[in-house]
Parts: sequence; structure tokens; C-alpha cells
Amino acid sequence: GPSASAGSAVGGGGGPGAAAAGGGGGGGQQAGGGSCPLGYADVLGVTLDVARAMLHMHSENIVHGDLKARNILLKSGGCGDGRPYVAKVADFGLSMRMDPHETHVSNVYQGTITHMAPEVLLHGKVSKMSDVYAFAILMWETYTGGQAFKGTPRALLGHEITKMNRRPQFPYDTPFEYQLLACRCWESDPTIRPTFEQIIADLSRMRAKLAAGGWQRGGA
Repeated sequence: GPSASAGSAVGGGGGPGAAAAGGGGGGGQQAGGGSCPLGYADVLGVTLDVARAMLHMHSENIVHGDLKARNILLKSGGCGDGRPYVAKVADFGLSMRMDPHETHVSNVYQGTITHMAPEVLLHGKVSKMSDVYAFAILMWETYTGGQAFKGTPRALLGHEITKMNRRPQFPYDTPFEYQLLACRCWESDPTIRPTFEQIIADLSRMRAKLAAGGWQRGGA
């Protein structure tokens, strides 16, 4: 069936274009210009789908290495929770399998700079926790429909992320719990970032709270 990159409805700054790698044929849109941001319920649905896919990858000791909104496909067909689509993780070109005893892979300076964790930028240490960092940037992209660090010169960005602890700014009305989870995921210290198991539990609680009418905007 037709598929679109999550970025087109969700974030990335592209506009109409070809679907991201791995699309199931048909027309699609690339990570787009924020003209059609998702509602909060769909944001939680997309990020939960991605977190579940990442948990499965990590359980197989596979690190994605380039997680971002442009690499998420929205596939039609639904997933049993009322949404007409399911979000799928795509583009495994930079993924790698770690040995069971390994905590990270060293000297891997690759990926998308806006989504690269400080330890990747500084030391080339790619791990499950660097995927979690990238997921936090994806959470921001998915909620805002924007492109992280847009307008910042690439030459300055690595310094600002690693030395000045710069991160994207959420809109003032972003639900507090959602912001808090993203902030935990993009912590500079990889050892205190949550696992995808913990992320799924938090996002599931947020979705249950939303369904019960109990969520609050961040600025409230």
C-alpha cells in the first residue's frame, strides 16, 4: 500500500517528494515542512510504534545508527488502535550488530549530525543509548513538524551540542510529560538515558492519560 515518510506529516523541512527508503510503492511525502503537524494522539502513536521497533532491534543487539523522522514510514493499514496507519522504522544502511558482550562500537563517526549524541560526535561511540538520544530528537520533530537546529551552520553544531549542551526547544504548550521524556532521552550522559522499554512504558501512560482526558499542556 502507499506509504509516506513520517517526516512529511511530522518533521524535517522537506516538502513533497519521494518516500523514504524502504517505502512500499505508491506516492509518498518526504519529511516535510511542518504544514500538517500531527495531533498529540497521533504523535504518541507514531513515537510508540518507533519505540517498539527500536526495542525489538535492541533485543537483537542491533543499533540503528541513523534514527530520524525522515527514516520513519507511515504505512497504511492501521494497527488496531483506531489509526489508519502504522509507523515503521526504515533505512538500516548505518545499522550494526554488536556482540552480546559489547556496550558500544567505537570510532563510528557517521549518521546525521543533528541527531548524533555527544559521545558519538566526540568519541565515535555508537550504542543503544545513542539511538535513544536520536529518538529524543525524533520526538521533537514528530511533535513540532520542524527540522532540528535549522539554520545553524554544520561547523558550529557539533560544538554547541557537545560543549554548550544545546538541544531543540519545544513549544511552550508541549505536554510536560512528553517534554520531560525527551529531555531524559537526550541527556549528555548516556548512562542515565532511559531504555526503550522504559520509553514505551512512559509513552503508553501518556496515551492512556490522553484517552482518559487527563493530559495538560506544558504552558498550562
